[in-house]
Amino acid sequence: MGLKQGRIDVPLRADRGKVVIVAEKAFHEFYRSLTFGDAPLHLITPREALELLKEDEPDLILIDCGFDIPGGLRLLRDIKISHASTPVIFLAERPINAAREAYQSGARIFFEKPLDLRELRTSIATLLSVKKTSTEKRDAFISPAETEIESPANALTTDKPAPVVRAIQYIESNLSGKISLETLAREANMSKYHFCRIFSHHMGMTPVQFAAFFRIEKAKELLKRGDLTISSVALQVGFNDLGPFVRQFRKITGLTPSAYKRAMAPMHKKRV
Repeated sequence: MGLKQGRIDVPLRADRGKVVIVAEKAFHEFYRSLTFGDAPLHLITPREALELLKEDEPDLILIDCGFDIPGGLRLLRDIKISHASTPVIFLAERPINAAREAYQSGARIFFEKPLDLRELRTSIATLLSVKKTSTEKRDAFISPAETEIESPANALTTDKPAPVVRAIQYIESNLSGKISLETLAREANMSKYHFCRIFSHHMGMTPVQFAAFFRIEKAKELLKRGDLTISSVALQVGFNDLGPFVRQFRKITGLTPSAYKRAMAPMHKKRV
C-alpha cells in the first residue's frame, strides 16, 4: 500500500456518517485494520463501485486507485455524475499529472501515497463534519488547475527554481494587496511568457490561479480561528468586496465562507 503507519488518535464517531472505500480487494484487509472508530465503513472494489453505489448515498467516498490512475479518474468522474454532493478523497501511487485531473473531475482532496494516516483520518473527519453542516456540490476546479497540486504552506521547497520561489514569497507577503502577473514576473526577473511557462510547469497552475488558491487557503486558516468576521477575512486576503470573495471561495472549496466557518466552529470550541 505504501501508507505510513503510526498511532492514530483522531476519533471518527458513528454520527459522522458512512464512509465508502473503493480499492482493489488486496487492499481491503489493510483498510479494515485502520479502525476508523465507529463510523460505518464499507469496502468495495472499483469494478463493483458504480453498481453498488446506485442504491446508496454515502457521506464520503475514498477512491484508492493505486497505480491505475486512468481507471481511478474515470471512476471518479462517473461517481460524481450520480453523487455530485458527496465529497471524494482520491489517492494515487506516484501520480504524475494526476492531481489536476482529480480536482477537475470533482475530488475534494487529493493524496499522493505514501501518506500520513493521521492526516487522512483528520481529512475524513473534517469532510464529514462539513458535509453534515452544509450540503456541498463540487464543480470543476479552475482550469487548468493543479498538475501536481501542493498546499501553499508546502509550496516553498528546495526543488523549486529561484524565480518560482521568489514569486511564491511575494504572493505570501502581499496577500492583502493587488497581485498581478506583471509584478510577479518582475519579482522573478523574467518575461511574462517565460515566467508563466516555468511557474506552470513546477506548480501545475498559472501564477494568477496559484495566487487565488493561496488567498483562499489563507482565508480558510483565518476562518478556523472563529474570532474574525467574513468581511475582515476577505480584506486580509485581498478582496475589497465581499461578493467576489464568496464566489471565489465557493469555486475552490465548494462551500460559502459562512458555511465553512460554521463547519469549523465545533473544532474551534474543542481546541479552546
